[in-house]
Amino acid sequence: MKEIISITRSHNSSLCLLQNGEITFHIENERLSKIKYDDYCFNAITHLPKYVSKVDTIALAGMAPAWKIDPKRNSHVIYCDQIFRLNKSFNVETQIYDSWQTHHLQHAFCSFYNSGFKKSLCIVLDGSGSEITIDDDGKDFWYGREDLSTYVLEYPQKYELIKKRISYPDSLKERNWDHRLDVTNSVSEAKAYELLSKHFGWDWLDAGKVMGMATYGKEDDNIPPIYVDGNVNQKLFKIQNASIKDVYINLKDYPYLDTKDFQVQANFAYKLQKETQEYVCEYIKKMVEKTGIKDVCLSGGYFLNCVANDYIRKTMPDINLYIEPLSSDTGVSMGLAKMLWHDKNNDSTIRKQKNIYYGFHYNYTLEDIKNEKWIECNEEDVAKELNNQKIVALYQGRSEAGPRALGNRSILFDPRNKDGKDIVNKVKKREWFRPFAGTVLKEHANKYFDIEDSPFMMYACDVKTKDLPAITHIDGTCRVQTLEYEQNKTFYNLISEFNKITNCPVLFNTSFNIDGEPIVETLSDAINTFKRSSIDILYLPDLKVMIKK
Repeated sequence: MKEIISITRSHNSSLCLLQNGEITFHIENERLSKIKYDDYCFNAITHLPKYVSKVDTIALAGMAPAWKIDPKRNSHVIYCDQIFRLNKSFNVETQIYDSWQTHHLQHAFCSFYNSGFKKSLCIVLDGSGSEITIDDDGKDFWYGREDLSTYVLEYPQKYELIKKRISYPDSLKERNWDHRLDVTNSVSEAKAYELLSKHFGWDWLDAGKVMGMATYGKEDDNIPPIYVDGNVNQKLFKIQNASIKDVYINLKDYPYLDTKDFQVQANFAYKLQKETQEYVCEYIKKMVEKTGIKDVCLSGGYFLNCVANDYIRKTMPDINLYIEPLSSDTGVSMGLAKMLWHDKNNDSTIRKQKNIYYGFHYNYTLEDIKNEKWIECNEEDVAKELNNQKIVALYQGRSEAGPRALGNRSILFDPRNKDGKDIVNKVKKREWFRPFAGTVLKEHANKYFDIEDSPFMMYACDVKTKDLPAITHIDGTCRVQTLEYEQNKTFYNLISEFNKITNCPVLFNTSFNIDGEPIVETLSDAINTFKRSSIDILYLPDLKVMIKK
């Protein structure tokens, strides 16, 4: 087994190509289709012949059997047929794995193999995972969906289930279930965020907006508790008919919550943030005590919550923490590919994730921008423009995997500008309350932020200075990327030049997109977004030019 093609066949659909144990590319299909959180992966598949002529294995990562779901969206037959049509040699002795019962295990192995740990405690928390069935009197019963799972993982592909919580059960009647399973009729913490996001008028996968709003909230006695008897409040977050599709916030019994008033909504978000991060942190503590393992990996959609992540980091300073940057379902294609590789090849090689620039390779030339007005430039020139309060879009190299911009598909600004948040929120057409991230040269990180190492922007940590108002949220925190030269030479040099001019080794950094759209992928995407927005400069370091308006 040398080549593995792995596909996430759900929301955040992605394609991962693994060759000889190394990631050749990983890309979320939304970057190509321009459909946010795209369920399909057909656009990405068409790029396969550029990278590989023979495929040993096709792996499909889902959460339910293909026959239970719309075949246009998830059928392994449709995906495999498209791959085989691209190149007839693809189907010569190609093995096909349709893996729908191990969604959380795929999340867990993605984080474990990327962490650099030899053995670790892996905790997965998301809206819902695979359908969980057990054998009882010779028959399979659907007990519901996994939403919180804890494993101990080690090389090459060994795993032990420690605990698993199951929601949306077909019934709560006592059966002969595994003692490691907790069956509940409550939604998960991540699903509660999704429901609140939908309640506020956004997409259910826009839960990050709820996190941003929460910092404007305060204690409000009119809002019911998030937890009752150790589970998410079943009366507040209702499940009907044991169906993941029939869940909602109970406004009938809690009419106070049926409002567009910003402060009430912020108070609701605040309560959800505060109580869930405390519960999740306490759960992690219990699992560490139970197993005695202090190397801890966290993954699943909940752990894109950088506020909760920093709370865990500060509350548990004695553990070695790795939080997977590909924690959404985009990461399970990578997790499944690596699971199969390490298992089939009995490979115990540790490949710690050093960067996540996993997108396609592009070879652009000046001919590709012949219709644009460009001028030659270097990092010093761009740094001067930033110091002159220009908004600069940076487009270079391979795109970042996951939702964070880390200097290859970024919009940059001066973090010292007191109106910076409002200026760039208008440019990106985002809600006014949403905060922005910053990138700091790692050797200066601890001077400006309460953190030393955060290469993938997974923590919202305290800001130690008053000099960065554009990226300092109302609660005094900032989502931070620490940057070393080896991780991104061009971006590092640009910040260094900005530091020479301003004595500030930090840049305001946000994703290169307009709200509601995926991050740009191609050069034409970048130029199109640049022209449709109020961004002042498009910087193309691969061509050593900038395009100015």
